[in-house]
Amino acid sequence: MRLFIGVAAIFLVVGVLSACHSAPTATSTSPSPMLSRVMISGASTIASGSTAQLSAAATYTDGSKKDVTATATWHSSDTSLLALSATGLATGLLFGDVTVTATLNGLQASQSIQVVSAGTARRGVFRLIGIVTDDEGHRVPNAKMTVESCSDIPGGCAFMYVSGTSDAAGVFSVDFNGDPNLLFGCAAFAWAYKEGYDVYARYLCSKTPDFSQSLLLHRPKQIVAGESAAVTVAPDDSVCYSNDFDEPGTFLTPWLCRAVHITVPFDGTLTVEALPNSPVVAAPTGLDVEYGSGLCCGKKVSIPVTAGTDVPASILMDSRSTASQSFTLNTSLARQ
Repeated sequence: MRLFIGVAAIFLVVGVLSACHSAPTATSTSPSPMLSRVMISGASTIASGSTAQLSAAATYTDGSKKDVTATATWHSSDTSLLALSATGLATGLLFGDVTVTATLNGLQASQSIQVVSAGTARRGVFRLIGIVTDDEGHRVPNAKMTVESCSDIPGGCAFMYVSGTSDAAGVFSVDFNGDPNLLFGCAAFAWAYKEGYDVYARYLCSKTPDFSQSLLLHRPKQIVAGESAAVTVAPDDSVCYSNDFDEPGTFLTPWLCRAVHITVPFDGTLTVEALPNSPVVAAPTGLDVEYGSGLCCGKKVSIPVTAGTDVPASILMDSRSTASQSFTLNTSLARQ
């Protein structure tokens, strides 16, 4: 009996020692698949005012694929033409070509999208679509706009007016009726306005029923009589009118214009002069100074003014100009 117990104890000790010195068993694991490619799928053209859902798919090193539309980072190369949501929903705004990108873990895919019109011009219903921005490129919400159109009737045209408001993102859409051949060969005339900004106006000339137009609201440039101001008039500035500078045989020729507001500190005679800086790239040019109920025009204007008034002086440039022109606006105020 004692011999049996001793032999059993010896085997137990040997077994424990063998277990202590045995090599651990290695566990076999496969490396995780790595992201190798990202691709975008969806529409290559989007009509202005319409939406389209874009998709992003990821391909991994093991050949597997995964929809990453909701997790990719989306970007539009020009948000004034095409807006993109965080989940790839594209909204066509202004006409033009845009590059859309989707990025995931450092890998990027791109796709070109063209924002196009929804149809061809006809007499009837039109749509004005666009974005209202300010001088610094910020979108302007709650801006008011009015579209003036003309419907052909015997002996002339019947003017119609439709109003709208930009939304929280500065985007607007206004439907109106009109004839695309009236109003100097254009379908309508639109202007935007909001307190704290100068009015912006534009003709809507297109051969399609969808007008894609950005409206730029300038913050008023304010000076005190006696000061000077640097002003640049650009091809995308507002349109205004002056009979004094019309060419013979024309009526209400549109001009590009930028306004400077002049504060009058005391009664006197205000003199305003607009001098184009060298080199002159756009001609002809002019100056409108509006005060009271009258409009005084010329390249140099002198008018009697009253203390505390605001006098808008608009520098005019031919609307057919394709280049910007810089000016110096000089003012002086002589006591009466």
